[in-house]
Amino acid sequence: KSLRHDLIRKLWPPVIAKQSRKWYRENLRTGVVTDAEFKVRLTGAEIEQALDGKPLPAEAVDLKFNATDVAFTYADDLPPVTDATGSFHLTGRLFDIAVGQGKIALPSGKNLKITGGAMQITKLALPISPATLNLKLESDVGGFHEYADLPPLGLVSGSSFDLNSVSGRGVVDLQLAMPLKPGVTASDFTVSANAKLIDGQIANAIEGIDINNANIDLVLDDTVITAKGSATLGEKKAHLTWRRPLAKSANADEDMTISIVLTDRDRQKLGIELAPFLLGPTPLKVDLVRRGSQVVSAKVNADLSKTSLAVDAIGWSRKPTKKTRASFNVDMRDPKIIVLDDLSVTGGQLKILGKVRISRKTNSLLDASFPRFILSDTNQLALEIDNSSGSFQMGVGGASLDARPLISRMMSRTVGGRSSLREPPVSINTNISRIYVHRGEVVNNLQGRLVTAGGAVQSAEISGKYQNGAPITMRIARDKNGQRRMRVTGRDAGATLRATNLYSKISGGTIDFGAILGNPGQGAIQRGLLEVRNFTVRNEAALLKIDNSARQAGRNAGPRRNGLRLSRLSLPFSVDNNFVRIGDALVQGPEIGASAQGIIRKNDLAMDIGGTIIPAYALNSAISNVPVLGDVLAGGKGQGVFGLNFALKGSMNRPRFLVNPVSAIAPGIFRNLFNMGGGQTNSDGTARGSRQQRGTGQQPAASGNRRVRQQKLESTK
Repeated sequence: KSLRHDLIRKLWPPVIAKQSRKWYRENLRTGVVTDAEFKVRLTGAEIEQALDGKPLPAEAVDLKFNATDVAFTYADDLPPVTDATGSFHLTGRLFDIAVGQGKIALPSGKNLKITGGAMQITKLALPISPATLNLKLESDVGGFHEYADLPPLGLVSGSSFDLNSVSGRGVVDLQLAMPLKPGVTASDFTVSANAKLIDGQIANAIEGIDINNANIDLVLDDTVITAKGSATLGEKKAHLTWRRPLAKSANADEDMTISIVLTDRDRQKLGIELAPFLLGPTPLKVDLVRRGSQVVSAKVNADLSKTSLAVDAIGWSRKPTKKTRASFNVDMRDPKIIVLDDLSVTGGQLKILGKVRISRKTNSLLDASFPRFILSDTNQLALEIDNSSGSFQMGVGGASLDARPLISRMMSRTVGGRSSLREPPVSINTNISRIYVHRGEVVNNLQGRLVTAGGAVQSAEISGKYQNGAPITMRIARDKNGQRRMRVTGRDAGATLRATNLYSKISGGTIDFGAILGNPGQGAIQRGLLEVRNFTVRNEAALLKIDNSARQAGRNAGPRRNGLRLSRLSLPFSVDNNFVRIGDALVQGPEIGASAQGIIRKNDLAMDIGGTIIPAYALNSAISNVPVLGDVLAGGKGQGVFGLNFALKGSMNRPRFLVNPVSAIAPGIFRNLFNMGGGQTNSDGTARGSRQQRGTGQQPAASGNRRVRQQKLESTK
């Protein structure tokens, strides 16, 4: 039979557990007792002992009862537990209450659902007994926010922990330790909790980035809340750990660690654009410190073992390499500047150390310093970058630079591209001890200055010396028409041509190379002229065939030793996106001369070059300087009375040399009738049709057979 809880009040002797009896009578508001068992074993001495405030033996009292529809309070100002079921057990030493289910109604109308709990009162003989209350609660985050901020708890307002930014469902195991006395204040409470946030969202968790789908375990005591779990950062799954004080201070620091793997697409979505410097999946560990709502510092550690790296400015790249790591500290305390300090990228030969400063207002680089920028054993540099005035100034120095990829890229199909047009001006001062270039050549003590913009070098003044001490200089400047002109001069033509990987079989000589450079999206060289003087060609199979044919035509036989000595090479040419075009090229030497014209296709190095060999050049070409007679017999200035038409076919890698023996006996004026190749270029190396012939306003004519061969070569682009 059910009984009202008032019966327990009457049956509970005043001498037993006075403080618990008082709490029960004052705090238990309603309840229906479903069953009860009451045993008391007290001697006179024990009763006297209880009256003196001394504890009773545990077995002196055994009061058990179960109740439903229970409502009880546990602290002033906190809402009561209602609609609860409970089991009560009193002994001489303890008063235990097991809560089955119930709710806590909040002032807003929300409820915290109770799914279990317990209350225990100990030291029953003391004037003020200590008590602990444990409740298992379920609610949305807003309900917990409201409850945690009620007096006397006050865990949210005025603290650094802003639950307003958090939403989702929560399950909380709440523990409250308090004295059983009226007027309990916040200082009397000891609060701890274990909680789980389910499908949570945290708005603006990290510099404007939201955390979603959070499933996080939280532990709270009276000073600190810590969390650990998984969530979606932006659209990427991450693992989080979090530590935040509950101190009532706006300057209290919050620690957060994020572990995440970012792909190229993830970085792009998060606004972290690192391509082409870094490509591939990157596991990151980021340790953040937040103060109030602001991130003030961070420590970033990245595993770059599965990422490819590139420094596009010098054409350097590296495939994924094991044990490659990156780390840096981020200081965001200054409202105007973000500082990346102690930056380190290491792995294999790679070692980059430096510091970077970024403007918060424009999100652009202010300045950077890399005292060690070691990419490989041939790329050991130091960099200084300054953009504080809005114009990039860069200093590049160090022990060595491998310029081979950069040179190869300069010789590629096009200069820059549509995206390159947006590249800002960069002024670069260089002072590098050793520059590694093609064919084993090295340039020492490279010094100078260059300016790049829109994907191209706009101006340059650079000088250095080869291993043999021969100087080399390069200058790029705009002329009065705004065209970029380049000039390269040096006292070792062979070394220069080997360094640029253009040709490897010239020894010695002086070089003077001038060119009008193309703009971004165009070919590399609109018009160029290469002049080489007093040099030797060694081990060139094609030239030996030309020389042998010329010597046979000139009735001069016998082997030649120590290469072919020449006094001059003049080579006008142009380079567009698909072809290298050679104009009226001329080679002169005491024993041989040749003229040539033609085209080389860039994608497969196929060539169609035709020309004339002039044996015994010094004597044979002398008559070409005589007016009228030179035009008839020699075919014009620089030509010879005796000549042999030739053609170079096939490719640069596998050339085929062809001659027309009939041309050897034809007068110079008719020699062009026996041409075997070339054509379709102007005398200055530009494409036929690209400009008008000087002085006439007409396009130069071309023989039918040359036009057909040229169209055939271009049709297979």
